[in-house]
Amino acid sequence: MLNENSVKQQITYLLIPFAFKEDLTKTLKLVNLDVFRQEQDDNAQTHFFDYIKCLVKNEGEIGESIGKKFILDQGGRKRVGLPPNLNTGLSLVVDGEPLAQISITEVSLYLFESQVGFLIFKVFFNGEFNFDQVIQANYYMKKFVQKDIVLSYRIGRLVTDVQEVQLGEVIHTLTESLNVKTFFEGENQKPKQALVYSTTLLKGTISDQKQLNTYLFRARRAFKHSYLPSDSELEASYSAEVLPLFRNSHWGISLEGLANIIETVGVGTEVSETNAFFGGNYSYHIEKAYLYMYILALHQRFGLLHLSIEASEFSKKFDDYIKNPTIQIKDVIHMNLKLVRFKLRSTFTQISNVTHQDKLYANMRKVLKIEELLSELHAEMESLSALMQIAELRENRENDQKKVEQSEKFQRALGVVSFIFLPFGALTGFFGMNFKFTSTENLPNLYFLLSILLIYMVAFFVYWLWIHPKKE
Repeated sequence: MLNENSVKQQITYLLIPFAFKEDLTKTLKLVNLDVFRQEQDDNAQTHFFDYIKCLVKNEGEIGESIGKKFILDQGGRKRVGLPPNLNTGLSLVVDGEPLAQISITEVSLYLFESQVGFLIFKVFFNGEFNFDQVIQANYYMKKFVQKDIVLSYRIGRLVTDVQEVQLGEVIHTLTESLNVKTFFEGENQKPKQALVYSTTLLKGTISDQKQLNTYLFRARRAFKHSYLPSDSELEASYSAEVLPLFRNSHWGISLEGLANIIETVGVGTEVSETNAFFGGNYSYHIEKAYLYMYILALHQRFGLLHLSIEASEFSKKFDDYIKNPTIQIKDVIHMNLKLVRFKLRSTFTQISNVTHQDKLYANMRKVLKIEELLSELHAEMESLSALMQIAELRENRENDQKKVEQSEKFQRALGVVSFIFLPFGALTGFFGMNFKFTSTENLPNLYFLLSILLIYMVAFFVYWLWIHPKKE
């Protein structure tokens, strides 16, 4: 009898989000083209709107798209410690017990103009296995810091001829040239764990709805069996996190990842065609449509988180802002421009006229809390704008104060000049221009003039040496 959780085909994507320090133009020059090659996302056969298909595009100028994609080539795989052959099997061992045989068939790098990127490992499961083993393997593969997890492959005929693969080190090697600012969840500039996108084609059907919900709970969060779902989780068949798009295709969405469970159903012509589609062409859509859709949704989430991190960093500059309000005004204006650009070019609610794709994308945005993040960022920007208004008022007040001080200085200088030349003007007006200084009969008048000048000079020096400094 066929076990209902036996797996026919399994693909897992490990997604590592990160933010980089430089803008996209500069960061593209930092990509190591000795290990990566540029790749064009082939979305021609998908039903996305044209502008959605062109969002990640290597042709043309950067302004025509919001991101670029790169693929790790065969030589690059060897340099970073991965098996050169795409189909080389790796053994996943946990606590000394073999758990799964896998192959890392592709490593891709996405870089966006928001200064957010994603490193993605595509993992195929080999051999015979069941769904419980898949979920357990996904749980351990996503962790990069546990020491009891060993991933290795054979490099010789002997049992001891094995090469260990440390995914954490591989990620560090692939991203160290990109000036990574944060992995959002990591330690010492190294990622702690990955997001998991898992798609599973079962050999049979899951007859019990409660069991199906349990699988969806564990698969979308990449939780091992010791994580027991609550009753509300098991009853949430039609919540935003659980979406049955077709009778035999079920989606689970969470902050930790995305899962798709496909059942092989019954007998009959229609059923056979359905099974043939999900066993054939559907695998193309999994990567070219649904993975692409998921990356765009994740980009919105982590792009907004990155902007929020940048906004919070302004609090570290308060002392500089107090000293120089102009810096604060420029920073806030620049931040507002970045937010407006991100909203116009990277956040969108419609991507397709296909109903089930539109539903899945809408649920992704809801579960990833895109609108909540936008609202929070708007609130942060309003606070920054309020600070900018305060800075502008302070700067205007300081400018007005400087103008008042300059006016007072000018008035004082004018008063001093008037004070000096006032006696000369008075004497000239009183005696006229025919005053004869050399005549002996005018000596009393000359003494009188000199006495007045002496008094004014003494008064001026008293004012300048004692009264003026006290006013300052």
